[in-house]
Amino acid sequence: MRIRRLDLDRQRDVRQFIALPFQLYPRDSLWTPPLRSAVRFDLDRQRHPTYRHAEMDCFVAEEGRRTLGRLMIFHNHHYTQHTGLQDAFFSHFECVDDVAAARGLFDAAGDWARARALTALRGPRDLIGATPSGLLVQGFEHPPAMGVPYNLPYYDALLQAAGLHKDSDHVSGFVRGDHTLSPRFWSVAERVKARRGLTVKRFTSKKEMRTWIPRVAWVYQEGFRGNYGYYPMTDDEFMVAGNAIVDIARPELMQIVLRGNEVVGFLFAYPNIGAGLRRARGQLWPLGWAHILWSQRTTRLLDVNGVGLLPAVQGAGANVMLYTELWRAVQPFGFEIVDVVQVDEHNARSRADMEAIGVQWHKTHRTYLKTL
Repeated sequence: MRIRRLDLDRQRDVRQFIALPFQLYPRDSLWTPPLRSAVRFDLDRQRHPTYRHAEMDCFVAEEGRRTLGRLMIFHNHHYTQHTGLQDAFFSHFECVDDVAAARGLFDAAGDWARARALTALRGPRDLIGATPSGLLVQGFEHPPAMGVPYNLPYYDALLQAAGLHKDSDHVSGFVRGDHTLSPRFWSVAERVKARRGLTVKRFTSKKEMRTWIPRVAWVYQEGFRGNYGYYPMTDDEFMVAGNAIVDIARPELMQIVLRGNEVVGFLFAYPNIGAGLRRARGQLWPLGWAHILWSQRTTRLLDVNGVGLLPAVQGAGANVMLYTELWRAVQPFGFEIVDVVQVDEHNARSRADMEAIGVQWHKTHRTYLKTL
């Protein structure tokens, strides 16, 4: 076995990196393949906006012509400037059930980080900080939400064997689509809207949604500034993340909270098109787009991934207003399961809010740390 750093200017190496999970998950009915074009974008130092303030390399573990594992390692200079932490992040980890291969990959990542005077490895984390991340450690029997990591159950043991340990957990939960909210939620929501001058904007087209991305970006930056691991994203990074959401969204389900003309909050909900992506096998052409479109129209799974309010309007029932407006929007579509994605285990207020509206926790994603 050998560990090799890939040359991402060679298409053969790029294809090798992209191909591995398609070899590891062929019999897993819940794994949702990423679009190969999206992974290729993550590897493109010329096009991806994060590489204007980050450096990255990718490693593979090989045995003869067989690829055993892969790993991306990157240093985000904006993160270090904002937090003061000398961390390297890892991402895109995939591996056969082989401790030696996993150790080899993380040893190479550690050497890469030390050469840049970095003192820790953290992850898994996406290149763009607003994107869900972590390793699935509980809830393998449930379909993954869109864009949220899904992995083989033995990955946790591989990371521990490579010297990593828990950094933090995020929990996800579900509520049935026919769940009935307590009447008191509706009355509180109406009082909050009237007292605080709040209204909810919905959309009629994706084109209209894209024009609002910069305004929502500002609310995200302010609303999540105090969160663990937060650092400001650039406008270009937020456009990438925002457009990815708009691509799969149904405009009627996306909500923007306004106070007058000022955006003060948002709630993102979109159909889970995992079934279509599984049929597409990571390719839009020639027929992948048709499978995805079919899934958008027929899925009975809805993902809620992104709830934010400016600090000035948090509390006093404003969050209740968001949940009742979501329920008002969801009911006509007949979704059977609403999946609430990745709430920080330490965010007691958000967890309590979700439990109050009937959310049952059923998945846990973990991020890891290794001090170098």
